[in-house]
Amino acid sequence: MAKRLSEAAVVALGSSEVAQNRLVIPEHLDRKIYTEVNKALESIGGKWNRGAKAHLFEPGVDVEQLVDGIVQSGGFTDAKAELGAFYSPLSVARRVLELADLDDGMKVLEPSAGEGALALPAKRAACDVVAYELDERAFKSLLSKALAEEPGGGHFNLHRDDFLTVKPLAEWDRVLMNPPFAKQVDIDHVRHAIRFLRPGGRLVSVMSAGVRFRENRKTVEFKAELARLGSVAWQDLPEGSFKESGTDVRTCILVFDRND
Repeated sequence: MAKRLSEAAVVALGSSEVAQNRLVIPEHLDRKIYTEVNKALESIGGKWNRGAKAHLFEPGVDVEQLVDGIVQSGGFTDAKAELGAFYSPLSVARRVLELADLDDGMKVLEPSAGEGALALPAKRAACDVVAYELDERAFKSLLSKALAEEPGGGHFNLHRDDFLTVKPLAEWDRVLMNPPFAKQVDIDHVRHAIRFLRPGGRLVSVMSAGVRFRENRKTVEFKAELARLGSVAWQDLPEGSFKESGTDVRTCILVFDRND
């Protein structure tokens, strides 16, 4: 049975610092919270070492990924799962599209298209869509769906490529995305994607809820960059929003408007 963590314990884990096989949690934790955190770390192989003043793991263990699994799921069950790409359920896709405020003729980019939950509705809304998908199975599935679409709507171009290798051109009105979450790679995808927005453009992205409260360097620098480049709004998604996609990962939506 899954062991759920308190919000305070999840925050503490999200604020931990990892260096190779050594993890340091924030100091001065309440005893109850420390006990929760310690049990969570023990569940993935961490052992407290008084001399090192840290939890130590066996060499070769991907500590950051395991901890990220706990932070994202809010418990122990999914800690060893590789939390990668989980396609957008209909309810989540609808919310992203509402927040995008699409209009006829807009240029829309979908950097991690999956099977088209965001890209195809944008095409039907008379937007000109360019989408990227690296996974071969998802690419073929989306291509088949796109070819079967009724005539009308905007243009649709699909590329099988790693979006992170695509050279940015700041010409897009909207970026809609649900990137992978593992090891905070969603931050990498969003940071790259905002470079494709034209001044005044909007990005709407599903992200791991950990980005709201984690205080490690990557998260802090990411939020500072967003604040510097435009205006930011966050919306928490209900727990279980991605259950039908096979994960209990907690998620939120980022709405970012690039400065004019």
